[in-house]
Amino acid sequence: VTATTQQSFEGFGVCIGNIADFLPAGGRKGTAGSVSAQVYDRLFKSNDPNSVKLSYLRLSLAASNYKNTATASYDFTTAVEKTGQGNVIRAARTRNSGIKLLFSSWTPPYWMKNNNKDYNTEAVTSDPNVTTTNRLKTDQYSNYASLLKTFCNNFNTKFGFYPHALSLQNEPDMNVQYGSCVFTADQYKGLLTATRNAFGWSHPTQLWGPELGGSAGIRTDYVSAIANAGLLNAIAQHPYNGDTGLLPDWAKNNLKVHQTEYAALGEENHNNDEQYIAANSINKFCRDANRGKVSSWFHWNAVGVKLPNAGKDIAESLLAADAYSNPSTVYKSIDQTDATSGAWVSTQGVWNLNDNTKYPADGSEYSAQWGLEFNTYKLTPLYYAFRRLSHSVTPGSVSRRTSVTPSLADGTGSQDDVYAAGFKRSDGKYCLVVANTSKTTSYNSTLKINELSTSGSKGFNTYYTSSDGTGPKNDVSWTTELINGQTATTLYPRSVTIFVQQ
Repeated sequence: VTATTQQSFEGFGVCIGNIADFLPAGGRKGTAGSVSAQVYDRLFKSNDPNSVKLSYLRLSLAASNYKNTATASYDFTTAVEKTGQGNVIRAARTRNSGIKLLFSSWTPPYWMKNNNKDYNTEAVTSDPNVTTTNRLKTDQYSNYASLLKTFCNNFNTKFGFYPHALSLQNEPDMNVQYGSCVFTADQYKGLLTATRNAFGWSHPTQLWGPELGGSAGIRTDYVSAIANAGLLNAIAQHPYNGDTGLLPDWAKNNLKVHQTEYAALGEENHNNDEQYIAANSINKFCRDANRGKVSSWFHWNAVGVKLPNAGKDIAESLLAADAYSNPSTVYKSIDQTDATSGAWVSTQGVWNLNDNTKYPADGSEYSAQWGLEFNTYKLTPLYYAFRRLSHSVTPGSVSRRTSVTPSLADGTGSQDDVYAAGFKRSDGKYCLVVANTSKTTSYNSTLKINELSTSGSKGFNTYYTSSDGTGPKNDVSWTTELINGQTATTLYPRSVTIFVQQ
């Protein structure tokens, strides 16, 4: 860890991708919130050693609840309250009054799009420049911008505060068969220009974006079109592909970069190896945070659901809830079958709870979504690692240049399976995060903090998350002594080790 300083870190966040899977704040069927209250405490409660103390919460903006009427009215109650978002927001704010909300739109209203649908009906492709009807009509840019502003203003009227930030489109480079909309870089800039004109610079809600999903073919286009346009308050990005995705390119443009979605999806052993998922996720955080490339870092999901008779995996979530199906739930979502391909497509973030209602107008019919009665929950290894991370890398921590030698490339922080990220916190204490994603290899390592080379003996609280049969198990802690900024240690397989100066 060297003295080279980078961006200031603002905190950790979580995305709630499917609100129907989340625990309602009041509990279900007379439970009085006995389970869900504990879950909310674990995720959001300030000044609690058992809480992840999340700083950000990312939710879906259900834009399709704008009705195609003369006044283009927004059904705010359906979009926010009947989906359960209102309960989640109030429960989180009760535990942390300063939590910041980011709303991301998954799709504009269907009637503003070329295909008159919320979702893509053509072949799935990662190239957004292909001919596709899953796009916002150019003559609707100003109307959509006005509706986005209406949402933020209505939200303030309802809750008494504005969303901290708004993202115009989730992954505009991904042409997928769920609620989505595809933009080229220039098209996105056109919508962004209209939205900035609608919001101005004095509106309390910031504009973040573009939240790209990682399509390699247009990255340069987006950076050149948007980064220097002076329209965004901050960059939001989903760097799933490669070591850092577009993070270095965005950071060069003097805009704060927020990594607003990541999950270790598709890993070969994710169904069985929860320790590996934890190490993989924090390894990714270290890659993104090293040398100051991100100001905040969001995990994709907070609560995973494990049904008693299903193989749905929960290892990618901070908490895992055991559940059983409740067919009498009031929650509904759209299950759609494409008329051409016969493929099932989901319309995430599109809601209407009125029985026998067909909406949108393309004939998609709402069907009851089986709700979940939550009985118990467990804390995953990712919870322990994420909790230790949020308590250690505190808001205001400044990233230091961190390298692992020998490295695959200078300054990347990589030695095969090991990545590291270093910080100097606002209280002056140093923090080092190290993740080893090897499933079999331990590394006997020397840790060195150059700025402490003449400091004598310094104690560091050491937090460890893993389970490899050799080293300590799951979540344990001890004290490590650094003499003049240096110590020898062992990095066990599938482990996250965090050192915080006492």
